[in-house]
Amino acid sequence: MTQKRIKFFILSALVLVCLFSIGKLSYNNNVYADMGPKPKVVLSFSGLEDRTYYVTLLSKKRSTGPYRAYDENYEEEKYLHIISDLSEEQKEAIGEKFYNYIDDDGFYFLQYIVECKNNQSFEWGYYPPYEFKILIYLPDADEFVSSGQSYTRYAFSSYYDVEVKDDGALVEIAQVTKDYDYTKEILNLLVRIVLTIAIEIGLAFAFRYGTKKHLLVIGATNLITQIGLNVILNITNYARGALAFLAMFFLLELIIFAAEAIVYAITFQKIEKTQDKKPFNYLKPILYALAANALSFGIGFFISTYMLQG
Repeated sequence: MTQKRIKFFILSALVLVCLFSIGKLSYNNNVYADMGPKPKVVLSFSGLEDRTYYVTLLSKKRSTGPYRAYDENYEEEKYLHIISDLSEEQKEAIGEKFYNYIDDDGFYFLQYIVECKNNQSFEWGYYPPYEFKILIYLPDADEFVSSGQSYTRYAFSSYYDVEVKDDGALVEIAQVTKDYDYTKEILNLLVRIVLTIAIEIGLAFAFRYGTKKHLLVIGATNLITQIGLNVILNITNYARGALAFLAMFFLLELIIFAAEAIVYAITFQKIEKTQDKKPFNYLKPILYALAANALSFGIGFFISTYMLQG
């Protein structure tokens, strides 16, 4: 097989990888009119072993997304959304407990409840309130436990640890702390950087850039661009969420392709000038930069669809 056919085969495969990754992302995220992942709030509990409890977030505002506070003074139906295996009658009974709860600071119950058991986590993954209080109902004691103070979504995906204490006479939320998984994000960052550099160095051999000088240039260039790329992507994902992450991913990959193509064209011309007297083909390093970045983009995009779902 000639070099031209090999390169054509590689470029065709790269296009298919990118299309497959983008298509899978669209499928997994259910692209509708309001497309894209939404912010979420996740609460991890301790102190509620062997207990069933119902959790909601009381909102400072009357509504968020499809969720709203019920007002019996207006002619509107209740919109109770409770995640539980209870019967409809039992769900309505639990719902009435929350409807009748009155918060001292006027925070609203938005008709969203999740049943949890044995320290099971609570998640509000579609339009959670920005500022909220944590409210827990304990059916075995027929009482509510409130966080008292309010908290906010501090990141696109906001995680909190909630410690509940029960001394027999009083049940209370003793402590609420942020619990963002920085370790996971750092590991994701390192995996993407190492994988990208390995892919681009491996592809260099297909383009006959396997000399020590070529590989040093490719490795050093990718180390700089990939660290910058992934740090920016992680910050974007933390602050703005998955949709902004993916838009930034695409934009930065275009910038990196242009930068690497220029670096390779200049440095490879100097390297090959000392090796032979043949005219330098400037198109070849540009095609290599395109192929390498398309492949790393496609695989990185594929990895990100799983990372962002987590």
